[in-house]
Amino acid sequence: MGDNFLWISGNTLAQMRLLIEGAIVLFENEASTLLHLAVTNKQYSASGAFDTIGTAIYNLRKHICDMQAAHTREVLRECADDQSVQDHSTGSESANAR
Repeated sequence: MGDNFLWISGNTLAQMRLLIEGAIVLFENEASTLLHLAVTNKQYSASGAFDTIGTAIYNLRKHICDMQAAHTREVLRECADDQSVQDHSTGSESANAR
């Protein structure tokens, strides 16, 4: 289950990262024009909403990046543990053969 979970969670985090990066590109390309219109037309609640949306998506990207980094550390730790167990069992077999 652990290996399957790590694989699934890694793929899910990668998909989440792609989605949020796409959302940020859309926001940066489209929101500036809409924000300018909102300010020009004194629609301050709309301009505040754009600011809130921007803050939310940038914070979400940071959380996803942090989760990806933690996932990578866990995968590397498990690989090191697996290698250590493998080295230990190989060393025991070598010692028993002598």
